[in-house]
Amino acid sequence: MQHLQFLGTLTLLILVLSSGWALQGKGAELMAEEFYTNNFELEEQWSDYGIGDPYVLRYNGRYYLYPSTKDGFPGVRVWVSEDLVNWSYAGYATEEPVTTTAYAPEVVYSNGKFYMYTSPAGNGHYVLTSNSPLGPFELQTDNFGMTIDGSVFIDDDGQWYFTHAGTQGIIGHAMHDPLNVSPAGRTLNAYLGHWTEGSTIFKREGTYYMTYTGNHVFSPGYRINYSFATDEPLGSYITPRNNPIIINTTDNFFGLGHNSIVLGPNLDAYYIVYHNLVGRSMAGPPVRKMNIDRMAFNGKKLVVLGPTYFPQPVPELPDYFTWIDEEGWNEWLIYERDQQILALSPAVSEPRFISLR
Repeated sequence: MQHLQFLGTLTLLILVLSSGWALQGKGAELMAEEFYTNNFELEEQWSDYGIGDPYVLRYNGRYYLYPSTKDGFPGVRVWVSEDLVNWSYAGYATEEPVTTTAYAPEVVYSNGKFYMYTSPAGNGHYVLTSNSPLGPFELQTDNFGMTIDGSVFIDDDGQWYFTHAGTQGIIGHAMHDPLNVSPAGRTLNAYLGHWTEGSTIFKREGTYYMTYTGNHVFSPGYRINYSFATDEPLGSYITPRNNPIIINTTDNFFGLGHNSIVLGPNLDAYYIVYHNLVGRSMAGPPVRKMNIDRMAFNGKKLVVLGPTYFPQPVPELPDYFTWIDEEGWNEWLIYERDQQILALSPAVSEPRFISLR
């Protein structure tokens, strides 16, 4: 299957392919399979703290990583990647004072704005906004409480939902808008026996999946479970028997948890991003590292092809991709006609390539 991805904003873009013309690009340069091995150490990660509670946002084909902030320090740092494996440090997404000890920041995009939700040392939540995934994010709300590990899900009908940690299971709330969460919450059937945290919801083929973590962050058995619902995001969740989906207790790779879910660069595969425990920092909080593994589905059954700490294929890129910016346009023949832009690839197709007229 040919995976095509066009990224950027234009008033109007017309792509024309005819016999003898084809889309080729960066994907062709990566035909030789590449590998990565968990876990990750990133440039400028917090010393004596690492990458904990990793949240990855996919926006316009690029990936943005926002982990928790080292205790006692302000700001949320951000890294950028095109393939989920090679990450570049991009600085601080925010340095707002309320982000001191920012636990589990999450960023979602809606209608031209990026919304960051984070909990200062686990004491309630704030919302910050920005016009860019790189920030600067600016404070928009007071602390609206609701324990720790707030996560946002936007359904297909535009309704927003907020979930967070609880002693009897993950708690879910409807949201009035991106800045206001209904105080009336519902304890969901996403539960690990006592304290349950690190929830995230995603939707696939009409089914709502929730992953969640417990129990104690320093426990070797810290793990990830999943449940699914077919009625609504805050509905009746079913917990399948193939749980937990991520757990490992060996000395060199344990304490696996608090994940995010993201669609891979080929727009087909899903990946789970989570951390493992390294030990305690000098100040006491945990030191953690980031890991990424591929997910798979069998009907409504979700499985993780891991956890792994041995070589895995780098996520597959689209067969062709480019970013429509000043640099990306250099790969195209550009014509303007009748206030329209015509972009034509100069590459010659392979004999088996199907042309479109």
